[in-house]
Amino acid sequence: MSENIQKFAKIGDILAISKLVEESISLDGTTVESKIHHGVTLELNVKSTKTLDPKICTQAIIKTLNGIQPAKITTVMIFGISNKQKWSKFLTLKSGKYAENTGAVKGAIFVTLATFACMICWAALHPDKKETQQECIKRVGDEIISRKRASGDTVVRDRAEIEAYGEEFKRKCNLVF
Repeated sequence: MSENIQKFAKIGDILAISKLVEESISLDGTTVESKIHHGVTLELNVKSTKTLDPKICTQAIIKTLNGIQPAKITTVMIFGISNKQKWSKFLTLKSGKYAENTGAVKGAIFVTLATFACMICWAALHPDKKETQQECIKRVGDEIISRKRASGDTVVRDRAEIEAYGEEFKRKCNLVF
């Protein structure tokens, strides 16, 4: 039976991989559930009624995976859940061997989240709201009326003044007429 499980695990069968990882941890009350993401990332959820030592558990999983060499799996995410703790570890395949890469992965996640937070802050501080032509015409019209009232003159005197206002609308609102 174990030989068949090994064969299935080697071709990437996640149930077989889970079974072998569960055996390698060898603690009563421990189960391993697995999922595959994008065909290359294996997620292992190690659940136990007893407290798990993340370092020992991770070493056992690395030893098992290196013995199996499952096809196509280049990244492993391990999530440990027990009655007193939760932890996570990340493994990557380097030169044909799985090795822990938790620090680099968490660092990359931090950099990504920090970059995303900066982008959100920048967008909030620098809104790039485009003004519609109708809004522009109203704004420029209000500016002209305010200038006229401030000068004490509320009457348009001649055609030249009207043409000047038309040019101001064209220039400020990108109008074509």
